[in-house]
Amino acid sequence: MKFFIEIEELKVDTIIGVFEEERLKPQTILISIKCQLDIDHNQDLDNIENVTSYSDIKNEIIKFVAASQYKTLEKLITDLKKQLDDKFPIQIEKLEINKIEIAKKYNAKKVSVSI
Repeated sequence: MKFFIEIEELKVDTIIGVFEEERLKPQTILISIKCQLDIDHNQDLDNIENVTSYSDIKNEIIKFVAASQYKTLEKLITDLKKQLDDKFPIQIEKLEINKIEIAKKYNAKKVSVSI
């Protein structure tokens, strides 16, 4: 049986940006993910050992991104996707990173990169 996990607009502080002024202090970015996983419906779905924990996915995203210092969103999102693919039995349908400080600066609702 196919299940979906979605985490929308998870706030994470990280060093990100090409320009020096962006790299002086951590900035908040928003991360959204939608992933699919296959679970045998004959298993006890009330047992956490039989399902992928969305809390574990959330914690891994925070840990990885908070420790990173990338210049571009493209490199960050590529490496984050690889980390999640390696760590969890999921198929990522969409992963998006929204750089909210830049969106405000541009007077835009969103400035993001997604895969």
